[in-house]
Amino acid sequence: MVGAGLLVRSFSRLQTVDIGFRSENVLAFELALPVSQYDDFSQIGDFYTNLLQRLEADPQVVSTAAASTLPLGPQVDFLIPVAFDGRPAPLPGEEPQAYLRQVSAGFFATMRIEIVEGREFDSNDRQDSPGVAIISEGFATRHYADENPIGQSISGIPGQFGPLGQSFNSEVEIVGVAKDVRFGSVAEASPLSIFMPVPQAPFRRMTVLLETRADPLSLISVVRREVTAMDSGLALGRVDSLDRIVAASLAGERFSMILLGLFAVVALVLASVGIYGVISYGVKERTTEIAVRQALGAEPSNILNLILRQGGRLVGIAIPVGLFIAWASGQVVANQLYEVSARDPVVFGSVTGVIAVVAALATLVPALRAMKVSPAEVLQPD
Repeated sequence: MVGAGLLVRSFSRLQTVDIGFRSENVLAFELALPVSQYDDFSQIGDFYTNLLQRLEADPQVVSTAAASTLPLGPQVDFLIPVAFDGRPAPLPGEEPQAYLRQVSAGFFATMRIEIVEGREFDSNDRQDSPGVAIISEGFATRHYADENPIGQSISGIPGQFGPLGQSFNSEVEIVGVAKDVRFGSVAEASPLSIFMPVPQAPFRRMTVLLETRADPLSLISVVRREVTAMDSGLALGRVDSLDRIVAASLAGERFSMILLGLFAVVALVLASVGIYGVISYGVKERTTEIAVRQALGAEPSNILNLILRQGGRLVGIAIPVGLFIAWASGQVVANQLYEVSARDPVVFGSVTGVIAVVAALATLVPALRAMKVSPAEVLQPD
């Protein structure tokens, strides 16, 4: 029960975490451009730019965007070393690192990711224009704690990402700082990120996002129509609402909570049945004793207190033993908890109270039966 209580408390904390973006009324679908047809990386940027324009022309679409890495979705991450102008070169193996993510203009607006400083990407950030980047708030705090990052330069961007993508700029200017976003999971801290515009760092495999006025899933036919119109040989990857993708990212925690919760309910039922059975059997064995006590003047309330004390002694031994075991074995679920101690006093206190109440009710039933014992019937000679 303590384990289930800890997971419930942890899950409730996870559901209140600020993930850094809005997921309501957003449709997401994956698309991968084959190397055989799109061998020129400049084609890739043009394809996604045109596709987003076509999709945004639909009256049910508010805005569109594309990203190489979807927050809380499938990960296509590139952890790259970075260098800063005017700073000493770091020792080998100690270079600052960040995740490079390619996004289209409008990505931050569509996802409702706040730009805390500077600007978002726009149509002027083209392949032939100076390289630009937006950094995450955590990156700015780590590397620009005492200075304004806007206008600063980052270098060391790799020119090629295997067959998936390419960067046309090895050095970029920081034009904005975006609020931190949870990418790997809700429970993981936001990673340090560098965002580059798709025209300057095209990527074959992207997730396209549509902010919609209607149910996002109702626009799947529109998406298929527009993708087919641009290239009939392309197949859509995963298509789903962003709400469901975010919910799926918590599926593991939800399953653990439900499973352990079911075990806890079964354990509580077995404990209450066990207590009831022990006390009930004890009352039956002591029927003659109870009748004699009543015949000698014992009041029903005395009999009730007698049986309740018997149950109280049983529970008084069991609860401390159970609490000690739960305290000692707390690390079993510690790695599944988020911002909750494995020895959380609220959970331990609540579970103790629940078990005490259930035990009292399980003891009360046979105790009330004992009060109704009739000395005349029990003590009459055979």
